[in-house]
Amino acid sequence: MTHRSKLRLASRTVLVSENAQLLQMEAHIHALFNACYDGIFLVDIDSHRLIEANEPGLALLGYTCEELRMLNVADLFPDELPRFFDSAEDIQSSGAHQGQELTCQTKSGELIPIQLLASALTLDDHPALLLMIHDMREHRLAQLGLAVSKIAHDLRGILATALLIADNLATRCNPECQRLTPRLIVAIDRAIGLCTDTLTYGRATQPPPSYSTCQLRPLVEDVANVSNVRETAGIVWHNEIAPDFKLVADPDQLFRALFNLVSNACKALKTKGGDIRISAAIADRKVVIDVTDTGPGVPPAVRARLFEPFANFGRPDSTGLGLAIAREFMRGHGGDVTLARSGSKGTVFRLELPEREES
Repeated sequence: MTHRSKLRLASRTVLVSENAQLLQMEAHIHALFNACYDGIFLVDIDSHRLIEANEPGLALLGYTCEELRMLNVADLFPDELPRFFDSAEDIQSSGAHQGQELTCQTKSGELIPIQLLASALTLDDHPALLLMIHDMREHRLAQLGLAVSKIAHDLRGILATALLIADNLATRCNPECQRLTPRLIVAIDRAIGLCTDTLTYGRATQPPPSYSTCQLRPLVEDVANVSNVRETAGIVWHNEIAPDFKLVADPDQLFRALFNLVSNACKALKTKGGDIRISAAIADRKVVIDVTDTGPGVPPAVRARLFEPFANFGRPDSTGLGLAIAREFMRGHGGDVTLARSGSKGTVFRLELPEREES
């Protein structure tokens, strides 16, 4: 072998080795890119199009990689475009931007709170942005828990005073006072119990059920009284529970689950009115309770994340917590809450819990 051939062979060997090292480095970078907890996105500055995203970013927004490349920043930040473009200008001049809170829209249409970190970079001689998106929902939930605990501490004292006043009203001779006061006392007792639970547990998980035998029809009537569904214009209330229907459950948790479902049904009927119907049956050793309304139905695009905390899908009159709370209570009973049916003629939410023998 000539000297020139040896040099060529040595050069080729070096190139093969360097290429292998580059491929290995690329694999390592790709693994790090996808191992990051937060969503990472690459955006072309000139076209505002999305170039690439890591797996957590795709999962957060609900897109595939191919779908993402058809989008631009207006699809992610429809309500925040002016703020985003102002940030982009700052990033290009300073190189990085820290900690701006925005709302980001997912494929399903849900608006989620996020913290945006961004850096300027160059890809193939084109200016680009590296966006890191941190989902703030868990942080907001923790903040909410702390705030609610503080409010519950003060509210419990106020309600205790209201309970004393209600007890005094019950002794008055006015028949109307005597008729309404028991309902008021029940409502205040439930509110005090809720405040006590909040202070005692002070965390996202709920306490285990405290089982007792419940008469379901009167409990559903309490839900109607506290939610004021009968006094809401345009809504017709139907309690179709049999008078002798009983089940073993935690009455307070069941009340709160039904209250949240009935409140949501009221909101669905707020514009045009309609009917809310509560029915119950026992099937396959399960207690099945249906909450039915004749509202416009749940849009198909929002059903996948319907039971997630803060998934209010842009509705200003909703916290996005009611369904999550109801499901957590029923799963604590060994059951569940599901969307049984929804369409233009109405919606049915179904509570299911195991049938238990009376002790």
